[in-house]
This record gives sequence, C-alpha cells and structure tokens, in this order.
Amino acid sequence: MSVYKIASSISSIGILLIFTAIIIAQSSFSGYQCEGYDFTMHFISELGNPNKSEFHFLLNSGFMIVSLLFIPMTLLLGKYTESKLGKIAGHVGIVAMLAIFAVGCLPETIYVPHLIAAGAFFTISTIMACMFAYLSLKNHKMSKWLFIPSIIPVLLYISFLCYPKTVLVNISADPYNYQRPSIVWLAVLEWSYFLAMSLWVLCASRFLWKASK
Repeated sequence: MSVYKIASSISSIGILLIFTAIIIAQSSFSGYQCEGYDFTMHFISELGNPNKSEFHFLLNSGFMIVSLLFIPMTLLLGKYTESKLGKIAGHVGIVAMLAIFAVGCLPETIYVPHLIAAGAFFTISTIMACMFAYLSLKNHKMSKWLFIPSIIPVLLYISFLCYPKTVLVNISADPYNYQRPSIVWLAVLEWSYFLAMSLWVLCASRFLWKASK
C-alpha cells in the first residue's frame, strides 16, 4: 500500500474516532443548569469540560490523537501538487493540526489558553483550506471538485467572525444563571465549521486514495 493510501486511511479513521468520542461525551453531558447537551445551544469545547461531561477525556484525547493522524494527509496533499504554494499549504496544515492538539491539552476550564488554541485552529485551518481551494482551481494535479469542500470552511469562518458575540460574552460572564436562547447561532456556526472541516478531510483523503493509483 502506498503512503498516499496509508495517509488517506488513517485520516478517515481519525474522523470516525473523533465523532465516536463526541457521541459518547455528549451522552453523559450535564450543563451548569443540569441541561443535556444540545448541538444548537452548546459549543464543542463544552464536551471536553470535566465539570460537564463524565467522558470529557475522550473528546480531549480524541483531539490530540486525530490531530496527529491528519498530519500525513495534509503534508502529502500539499506535496502532491508539486508546487511551492501546495507545500506551504501542507505545512500550514501541520500547524493547524498542532493547534487541535493544543485544544485537546487545554480544555475549556483553562479558559484563556483554550480560547487562544481554538482561535489558532480556526484561523490557521481556514488559511490552509483557502490555499487548497485556490490550488483546486489553478493546479493541474488537483481535482476541481475539491474547491467546494475547501471553500465552505472559509465562508463559515468569515460568518463566525462577523456574527455578534454578545451571547458568548453573557455565557462566559454568568454560566450558572444565564438562560441561553433556544438557538445559539455562534455554537451552530462552530459546529458547522467543524463538520465542514471534517468533510474536507474526507474529500481530501478520498482524492489522495485515488491519486495513488
């Protein structure tokens, strides 16, 4: 089996692992007001909070493990383009994966460092996705079909940045008493970004698998 197929396989396994961790962590979740986990009201990081989920360690460990599993895929995807920009994009991807690792090491209870790590992941992975979106249109070795899964995270990141942060500020200021609205759109945008990046990983992994033939 070629290195491309190996990288493709372990990246796909990584997606399976992190979603398994999410499902298990949310099953034992109990918020500050004893509420169950709601994907339209709660942020991803809350699943890694030891005060909220009995299986918080699965999410945090999952982030650390999958970040390492994704590195070969991003590096080889950039190398496959045989271009300087592609190689830069691959190395930017490595930095983004290390930011995921930091998110796993720094759960929500370590608030400021966690926010920095999460912000670094969102920002750097968006830069990587933007580079690969460009390469999918301009590099003859890349598939143009990768443009859509590459550009979606970029658009969601811009939406997240532009959306008002009032609810997030209120939650942070008084998490025990603040009554969240039925839909916290920042949380929805965060989950949407996470799902979009997961889709990108799967699409890029499939491309690498086919490219190895």
